[in-house]
Amino acid sequence: MNASSVVGVILLAGSVLGVAPGAPAAPDLPEGLGAPASDTAEPSLPAGLGGKIEPEQTTEKPASAALPFWLRGFWEARGGSRLNDDPHQRDLSIAETRLQLEAEKYFQGATVRLTGDFLYDDLDDDRAVDLESGEGAFDLREASLVFSPSADTDVKLGRQILTWGTGDLVFINDLFPKDWVSFFIGRDVEYLKAPSDALKVSAFSSWANLDLVYTPRFDADRFIDGRRLSFFNTGQGRLTGRNAVVLAGRPADAFEDDEWAARLYRNLGAYEVALYGYDGFWKSPAGADPASGRARFPPLSVLGASLRGPASATSRWAITIPAPTAMATIPRCATASCACCSAMSRKLPVT
Repeated sequence: MNASSVVGVILLAGSVLGVAPGAPAAPDLPEGLGAPASDTAEPSLPAGLGGKIEPEQTTEKPASAALPFWLRGFWEARGGSRLNDDPHQRDLSIAETRLQLEAEKYFQGATVRLTGDFLYDDLDDDRAVDLESGEGAFDLREASLVFSPSADTDVKLGRQILTWGTGDLVFINDLFPKDWVSFFIGRDVEYLKAPSDALKVSAFSSWANLDLVYTPRFDADRFIDGRRLSFFNTGQGRLTGRNAVVLAGRPADAFEDDEWAARLYRNLGAYEVALYGYDGFWKSPAGADPASGRARFPPLSVLGASLRGPASATSRWAITIPAPTAMATIPRCATASCACCSAMSRKLPVT
């Protein structure tokens, strides 16, 4: 092949490749700076910024999912000591540990709830289980059945915590049992409310709502009797404790020593108006039986009312005024008294 033939081949190759003969080849551009492969192609986004991220697949399930009912609970330990010397009590006021388990099972049209505390109390004189006083190794807080026979009626049957009214720690219209021992020795505030074995029916209407509670056998307070806390004994005129434990004769005949409680309430604008009634017994001992000398629970009837709502339309003040609560003298109670309480709360701004 002569020189002219070689030049012809080079010119032909240059025309095919689009490169002029003798011209240097352009260097390659860094990745991503070249022309896109097509008019519709888009650069890829960094991981995590584009597209829908599918949730991570896992086969693990919570431990409660293996149970045929809903379960929760807690464990705690509490200890306390007196700072002042009390000749009628031990130095320790509380030394206990408890495990509370709460179970709930939903059925079609009904719910079953069980709540119990497994308890070890080092200060218990007798560890036998007593569901009335809450002493011993087990305290049944709730065992109830809840259902709605109609669209405007709810029914709750069994052991349950009952409360109503407007005060948190002042109970004028709330005459359900309280656990004063738990409150004063330092247990959680939820233990201030003692359980009741009762039937509660709630009826709702556009005019007013009604709560009606029937307790077939009297449920007393878990009152201070001197075993854990000292108190001023009016009979002896001095402070007593473990040296003079109160022995009480509690009304205990089912369907004879029963209790009734009712609340009728409705909203009037921004205010809630309620009427209360109770027929039963004093929740803590008041007086003594002359024949036996035991403390007694006199019969008691109560009427009350409350009004709750904002104090003004331009402020965040709210006012709670339980109206006078009368303890009737006829036909069941030998004495009468009247109590009234008013309170005011304000929401503070949060910055």
